[in-house]
Amino acid sequence: MTFEEFVSHVHTLGSCYDLSITSWGRSKKHNAAVEGKPNSRHRLWLAVDVVLDEESDQGFFLEDCKRMGLIAVVETDHIHVQSP
Repeated sequence: MTFEEFVSHVHTLGSCYDLSITSWGRSKKHNAAVEGKPNSRHRLWLAVDVVLDEESDQGFFLEDCKRMGLIAVVETDHIHVQSP
């Protein structure tokens, strides 16, 4: 998936859900500071962490991510979404 395709998918998700992006691209230093994986997709700007305003939207959000070919992982305080 190209960067442009990923951005388009993120924009579509943002248009469909009330959400906030809490992390997108990360520098090497910032990624290490937040204990991100060295090969994190955040380092390539191909991952976002989002928080949904409505927790009840989570199931629909995860299904939409899957339908778009994105990988979505529910973390403790956010949902990590990345390109495959």
